[in-house]
Amino acid sequence: MAEDLKDRQSLVNLRDQMLKVLFAKDDDKLISGSKLMTQERRVNIQANNGIIHGISDVIYPFTSKGDMMNAKTKRFLAIDDDDPELIKKVKQGTLKGINLSRHVRAWLGVPYAQPPVGELRFAPPEDLEERDDDDTLETRSQPNSCMQNLDTSGMTGAEMWNTKEELSEDCLYLNIYAPRNATELLPVLVWIHGGGHSTGAASLDQYDGQQLVSSGNIVFVAIQYRLGPLGFMYLGERSGIPGNMGLLDQVKALDWISQNIQTFNGNPDEVTLMGESSGAHSVALHMISPKSEGLFQKAILHSSGLNPSWGYQAPKNALENARNLSSLLDCPEDPEDILTCLREKDAEEITSKAKEVLPKEAFLTFPFVVTLDGNFITEEPQEALANEVISSKIPVLLGSNANEGFFDLLTNKPDTFPDKELDLRDMEMSEEDIEDQIKSLFPQYPAFIQRLIRHEYKDVISSSMAGKFHALDQIVGDSAYVCDTEHFAQAISENGNDVYRFHFNHQSSQDPWPEYTGSKHGDEIEFIFGRPLENPNKYEVEELSLASDMMTYWLNFVKTGNPNPSSLLASWPKYQEPCWPYLNLTAEFNGGKVFERTLNGRCEFWNEILPSLLKELETDDKEEENQEAEAREFF
Repeated sequence: MAEDLKDRQSLVNLRDQMLKVLFAKDDDKLISGSKLMTQERRVNIQANNGIIHGISDVIYPFTSKGDMMNAKTKRFLAIDDDDPELIKKVKQGTLKGINLSRHVRAWLGVPYAQPPVGELRFAPPEDLEERDDDDTLETRSQPNSCMQNLDTSGMTGAEMWNTKEELSEDCLYLNIYAPRNATELLPVLVWIHGGGHSTGAASLDQYDGQQLVSSGNIVFVAIQYRLGPLGFMYLGERSGIPGNMGLLDQVKALDWISQNIQTFNGNPDEVTLMGESSGAHSVALHMISPKSEGLFQKAILHSSGLNPSWGYQAPKNALENARNLSSLLDCPEDPEDILTCLREKDAEEITSKAKEVLPKEAFLTFPFVVTLDGNFITEEPQEALANEVISSKIPVLLGSNANEGFFDLLTNKPDTFPDKELDLRDMEMSEEDIEDQIKSLFPQYPAFIQRLIRHEYKDVISSSMAGKFHALDQIVGDSAYVCDTEHFAQAISENGNDVYRFHFNHQSSQDPWPEYTGSKHGDEIEFIFGRPLENPNKYEVEELSLASDMMTYWLNFVKTGNPNPSSLLASWPKYQEPCWPYLNLTAEFNGGKVFERTLNGRCEFWNEILPSLLKELETDDKEEENQEAEAREFF
């Protein structure tokens, strides 16, 4: 046995055998949150040279078995309510938290800025006023969520991302999770939620930090920020609605963390920013913004880079959308009067009317997103990337999922992509249908570019009927998420940053979406946050391994800037020339498997060819406008 344990594959096999025993689904009982094994299984394990006593490091190198078994049942239970360590004094006053388990305590709904209401609506966030030490703030329940439009489609897979908390402008809060037994300063992981800069909250069950904290012995913080028009409306730098208020909220939260996290045993000099989708976009923007300099040291990005098609708009487009919303709210056109009018409107009305700013046929487009504001963003993101303003000292872990596009296709095109189980081979989709779908996905492009898109994916489209559906998934996924992530990864690698890229390719056995949708946008979050380890009976054994492996990689990165552990898992190489290797994360491979990047030309099309074509078209349009103006002057 001792010789076998020296071999990595033997360790992996042993771990999986123990998983099958520990989480066997037949003839075992659950008592007080612990598995009771049959006598036969006990004998088999004990006969294994007593290895079960040390097997926790093989099965889950970072996981406390007690938390793994019943963290769900203990969530939000007040344990040792008189624990003096629940009382924390920060610069703005005194907080009282809650013990969530024997291993984790939390402070939920911690304010980090003044409520952005009244005269502070649309303004950059203001510092909190200090409270008397005797005035203890109860931070023991989830905070209000920021104003947003919830998904009411009836799709379980979509509505699971809705917040359950009350919506309010008073929403600038953060949640802190920390180990109860910490005796030294620990690395800090800060989570920025996604949602198109329009939806989301720190309070979602998917973002519960207990497993990460108990598994990795880190401090976890989830932050909230203003969304939609209240967070990203733009009327000009000196208008009173300067844009990017949600990003400035994030900076204020990071500044609060820098000043106070040491009180919770967090190390302010070891902060990792992590985000998914628009949260990842935010992380990338913090990497180029002078406002965020020095507030974090590492970065993790899921499914976005610096310039996603849906996440950034030119100031002229941002101004147009702001004026359209003002008109819908019956506000005057004068900028000063607009501000007064909008501050008098109900926040719910402003948020609701935002849905009408863009035409209904607009696909994966949000009216109020990031723009060049001259404050948080001082130059165009792509120019900043080219000018190498990102510090090469920041290590980056990033990646995307195998079927990024299906989430948006099902939520926006339910007639074509139904929310039910089906065999794509039995579906019908003609070549004309493909053309119509591409037109509806990209109505902003001229016909010849729509034809170029179709040509780029002709091999997948012509392969089979299922291929046609998957081609549309790949078209949406590549254009919106994958290729932007790829472009950012390559650019910062060439900049000298240590970059580790992943490709997530597993559909959870608990996924509420149809099987044909595969590994969708956001599906990896379930595994990064350790949900399978909280409810092992619901998941396959291989999924428990996948969750453990992914948490191991991510937590190692948070601690060291390198995801590779000392043993067990596949070595994850840096994403760099000449092969550009990445880690494929799937339940089929223990610890993932390394592949080299396949140059199929698709990302070259989205990242280089298409932008060049659009720039030429814009230049031609400007020349035509100038010629028309000259002609009018002549006549």
